[in-house]
Amino acid sequence: MSKISVIVPVYNTSKYLEKCLNSIRNQTYENIEIIVVNDGSTDNSLDILNEISKKDKRIKVISQENGGLSKARNTGLEHATGSYVGFIDSDDYIDPNMYETMLRAMKQNNVRLATSARMNVFDTYSTSLFTLDKETYLPIKEAYKSILTWKNMDVSFCDKLFDIELFKNKRFPLGKLNEDVYLLFELLNELDGIIHVAKPFYYYLQRGNSITTSSFSLKKLDLLDANASVRKLVLDRFPDLIKFVNAYEYSGILYLYRLIRKSNAKKEYPNEYKRLRKLFYRNFYKNVFNKHLSLIKKRNAILLYLGIL
Repeated sequence: MSKISVIVPVYNTSKYLEKCLNSIRNQTYENIEIIVVNDGSTDNSLDILNEISKKDKRIKVISQENGGLSKARNTGLEHATGSYVGFIDSDDYIDPNMYETMLRAMKQNNVRLATSARMNVFDTYSTSLFTLDKETYLPIKEAYKSILTWKNMDVSFCDKLFDIELFKNKRFPLGKLNEDVYLLFELLNELDGIIHVAKPFYYYLQRGNSITTSSFSLKKLDLLDANASVRKLVLDRFPDLIKFVNAYEYSGILYLYRLIRKSNAKKEYPNEYKRLRKLFYRNFYKNVFNKHLSLIKKRNAILLYLGIL
């Protein structure tokens, strides 16, 4: 019976920890190890972890100095002993059937990665994302298309299950805000296809991180480098996906340009504002008529172009 390693980075999420860990402990697939990496929490997260670990021998608690999400995940990978690995954020939770369903689908379809739909959980309501009518095998080229257009999946590692051998020589990049973007496309390049299990098994808690409440920072410019790496990885394998890549990359430019304007950071970061403005206008026409850019993003691009948004 294959073991699944579930890696949970923790940093000051004591309010959500018990619900998160219990959702993993209550999986119908029981042969799991839960590797919880306490990334230098300053609240009582470690006390909660130590208490819960006494109730379940499958929980391993590792503490380290604060190093960020990538370092915590990499630490978890170094301690993982399973044949498969999943990643859960410590303020989220999962359906009891998640890992049993995903592992079965992976084995039945002879693939090394499974993804699911997910629920975005707000204060008073929830919405489903990426739900399909049935389990669907996606050849890798179709998987690329889905991610590049946010059609049936995105770059998040948390709603996925991986063959751990994919991480044999790969780790999350340190010091990057868009660590999932950098690494997921590298892993996809090792695959011929993936399985989508159709149902929303992952519950992603929304905590006020929309564009209207987020602030611009220089670290967020990592997205430009991440998307440049996506361009090279995808087009080296599938040159005919150029318009998909253009739309994906322009989405990042649109997000950053809108963010620096919305957060009134253009005075604080004039050079970065000029750079984003130049990228936005230079790539406007070839993407506003690109069918792979969503209608709402085209609308936002046009309003930004006209100075209305």
